Amino acid sequence: MNKSFGFSLLEILIALLILCVGLLGFIKAEVLALQHSETAYFQSIAATQLNSMAERIYSCKDSSCLATATDTWKAENKKLFPRAQSEVIKNNDNYSLSIHWQAPIAEGNAVSIISL
Repeated sequence: MNKSFGFSLLEILIALLILCVGLLGFIKAEVLALQHSETAYFQSIAATQLNSMAERIYSCKDSSCLATATDTWKAENKKLFPRAQSEVIKNNDNYSLSIHWQAPIAEGNAVSIISL
């Protein structure tokens, strides 16, 4: 009469394998959450920067003020965003503002564009 109590080595190895797969899934979810929060952070800053430039355009009365405001705004965006390219395009009395940047953690070559 040989009664076996406890777990066999094979059962323990299978349990460890299942645990490892679960932990890898959790780690992947955390990495994705960090990527998305960073994207949301940059989009929030971009919206603030676009609104800031819109206010500068509204407050400028002459072209020299607008040129200075545009240069300052572009320099700020270079500091705030990775590989930033900012555009201010005037068409009659309408302005088109946009910020392009490359997300540093994103997979592939994702580029985010926000326009006003």
